[in-house]
Amino acid sequence: MAGKFKMVFGGLIRSLHQLWLEVTGTFLIGFAAAFGYNAFKEYRKYTVSPGNGWMLVAMVALSLTMLIFGIHSFWKARKLR
Repeated sequence: MAGKFKMVFGGLIRSLHQLWLEVTGTFLIGFAAAFGYNAFKEYRKYTVSPGNGWMLVAMVALSLTMLIFGIHSFWKARKLR
C-alpha cells in the first residue's frame, strides 16, 4: 500500500518538500538581513561611544547563523531536483 501511495503522490510530495525548503530559506535569509541591519546600527552606536558590545556580537552571530541556515535550506532544495 505504501509503495502505491508513493508511486501516485511521490512527485507531489517531493515538490511540496522543495517548496517548503525554498520558503524556509527565504524567511531565514530575510531574518539574516534584518539582524544584519540591526548589527550595522549597533556598530554605529558602538563606534560613537564604546561600551558594552554584547548586543553587537549577538546581532552579528544571529545574522550569520540565519544566513548559514538559509543557504543550507536552498542547498537542500537544490539537491532534491
